[in-house]
Amino acid sequence: MCKSTTIFSSAILAVGLTSISSATAAEKVASYVDPTCANHADGEIIRTKTFAGKLTGFVWGDFLHGEFVDNEKKPQSLFIETSDISCFLALHKGENLTVTFNEVCRYIENGAGIYPVEEIIQIKAEKDKFEAGSIKSYSDKDYEHCEKLEKKYTREP
Repeated sequence: MCKSTTIFSSAILAVGLTSISSATAAEKVASYVDPTCANHADGEIIRTKTFAGKLTGFVWGDFLHGEFVDNEKKPQSLFIETSDISCFLALHKGENLTVTFNEVCRYIENGAGIYPVEEIIQIKAEKDKFEAGSIKSYSDKDYEHCEKLEKKYTREP
């Protein structure tokens, strides 16, 4: 992460998902387990999906989500886990993207339960690519630009 912290990365860190081990989740006793996760452990990948489409913007709900429309005009909404993902998406808003994500069962502390969550693992733009786990280095100037774009493209639900 760069030296300057954007509003979005701060907010993501402040309200981000809390992932804990299965043993700890059992100790906490989840009050709710989504039916999709009934036969899956915390952190287990349910499936991997890919779609082609465009980012239309961001929305704040419980967490930051990217709103997309796929090439068949079907809306998609994906959880944005880090500021590097939101920055990459903001810089490529409106471009043709190929987005790959895992649907993962996660214990969410403030939701007191286990829910399926989308984790973006790869985004391909025409001339650029984002890979989860790789350190995408943006300059301070890029992050300042990203912060402005994220504000511009974000709506309240």
